[in-house]
Formats: sequence, structure tokens, C-alpha cells
Amino acid sequence: MKKVKFKKGKYYIGDLCYAIDNESWGEFCIGMDYAHSYNDKTGKYYHNDVEYWFNSTAWGDGLFHGSNRKLYPVDAGLIGILPEELVETIGDGVLTEMDIEIFAEDFEVWYDKGVFHFGDIIIATN
Repeated sequence: MKKVKFKKGKYYIGDLCYAIDNESWGEFCIGMDYAHSYNDKTGKYYHNDVEYWFNSTAWGDGLFHGSNRKLYPVDAGLIGILPEELVETIGDGVLTEMDIEIFAEDFEVWYDKGVFHFGDIIIATN
């Protein structure tokens, strides 16, 4: 997959189902399906005019280790990255500020054969 550039800032990395509240998840999924089907092949998607990115894991759901020593649970078969302003579940018992990564510089995101790259964070799902 093509490398995608993101601006420095605060981002959630993980299964997007944990970052979007239950009331919005269905609508968000419809948007992801539509965006994935009609994507301009840049790899970026948009929700409320804000860029995000995702890809399916190699084998679906599970618990995956990141190079940053964090564990990434997956229940929707995907891992992605959302800017902090799109995360709806911080503080409601699902996510905390510890689930947000801070990138001090612009970075690239890509997926290759089951391995996710978010700047220097690598998550192998294969």
C-alpha cells in the first residue's frame, strides 16, 4: 500500500471501533465502506472533513503487540489512525489520554503484508 503522510499532532492508533461511540459507529462504518469503495487511492479517508486511515489486519481480531510496548486489541478486524478531534470515547471508560500518541513531526503511515507502520510505531498482525 502507498505511504500516506500525516501532519504532526495527537492521534489515536488502534481498532477504530474503540474510538467511535456506539451511537456513531454504524454511521462511521457506512462512511468507511463508502470511502473504501470510492477512494482516490491515496489511502486517506475523511470523516467530517478530517483525514484518517485504516486497513484490515492480516487475520482479523486479536491482540497485537506494538513496537512501542503497547498492546492493541482488535474486535472489528482493522487498525487505523484518527486525529484526536475525531475520537469520541476518551473519558467515558473506553479510552484514556494514554491511548493517544503524540507525533512531534510529520510522519508516514502504511501497511505491508500484515504489518502496520505509524511513523516509528510498528504493529505486526501477521
